[in-house]
Amino acid sequence: MNKKCIFNILVFICIALFCACILFFSEESASAVRQALKLCATSVLPSLFPFYIIAKLITNLHFSDYLSMLCRRLMPKLFSVDQSAASALILGFIGGYPIGAVTCASLLAAKKLTAQEAERTLAFCNNCGPAFIIGVVGGGIFSSVRTGLTLFLIHIMAAITTGFVFRLVYPLSKHTLCFKTKEKNDYPVFSQAFTDAVSSSVKSCLAITGYIVLFSVITKMLRVTHILPTLSRIFYAFFGTKPYISEALISGIFEMTTGIYTFNSECDRNVAFVISALLLGWGGLSVHAQTLSVLSDYNLNLKPYFIGKLSHGLISAFYAYSLLKLFRTEEICVFAPQEPLANGVAASVISIFLLTFILIFCKKGWKKAE
Repeated sequence: MNKKCIFNILVFICIALFCACILFFSEESASAVRQALKLCATSVLPSLFPFYIIAKLITNLHFSDYLSMLCRRLMPKLFSVDQSAASALILGFIGGYPIGAVTCASLLAAKKLTAQEAERTLAFCNNCGPAFIIGVVGGGIFSSVRTGLTLFLIHIMAAITTGFVFRLVYPLSKHTLCFKTKEKNDYPVFSQAFTDAVSSSVKSCLAITGYIVLFSVITKMLRVTHILPTLSRIFYAFFGTKPYISEALISGIFEMTTGIYTFNSECDRNVAFVISALLLGWGGLSVHAQTLSVLSDYNLNLKPYFIGKLSHGLISAFYAYSLLKLFRTEEICVFAPQEPLANGVAASVISIFLLTFILIFCKKGWKKAE
């Protein structure tokens, strides 16, 4: 019996057990689905959907060339990738998961990035956005915009650090560095680009909703079958970590939002701050599944991506821990869960205005360069 056959048998057993759990704990499963759908409707989709359309429009209308002008020297020197990857980095920071991967895939389809450059760029451009970190995590969980802003700045610093480290440990070939293709005459009309952007964005948002619901149900089943509490006790026995920390970490491995929402007013605020930074950098298997669905049409080596996200999470946790040691922490985390919709929408509006300003600034720089 070969390894593939064994793997298929294990997958079948896991699927069968999962179906049995859903049938046996049907009420808990339905409750997890409702909670996940409410989370998507109140925070995730309002934060992401506008940026899906914007990201697709920018690549379809070749506005990524304007964003490239902003970082035309930074991207090759700091990250050793083509300057067109700047649009994936900027939109990834502003739009959140998985906008960076969506933009990177669009650049790869437009032949502005090679496959190797896309693999490198994915390691640090697919990031969590301000709408989620400031609005949902900061305002909704910690009830502190200051905390959300601090987490967002840590997230940015860790992503840039990850990209720079990958420049050193994952070098590109000379052929890749010299790769350039730019077609200035192939500009689609706005109506065609807009229609394609909306239709593809709706499809992507439905996929995201499906993944969030699926992994929320999986996490719920791990709780009701006492697998998650048992693993938490094992972590406590071997590593001395408190049960809520272990539960947040294990839940966050599957679904970032579920892991962060595990924290409550009884948790140590500094520990919650560091673990939140780690989970935001890692993203969770739910986000990675969304990323894989975006990149399904391309034959890319995703090992650098997973190593990059793990590195991003660990570096974020290190920066958060260092920040707590360097500065006073009495007011950094205050728990009082609130409705995240208003904060998420406000952060989305601010992000859209920021992106508009960047595009106007880059367009003026582009004209001057010409």
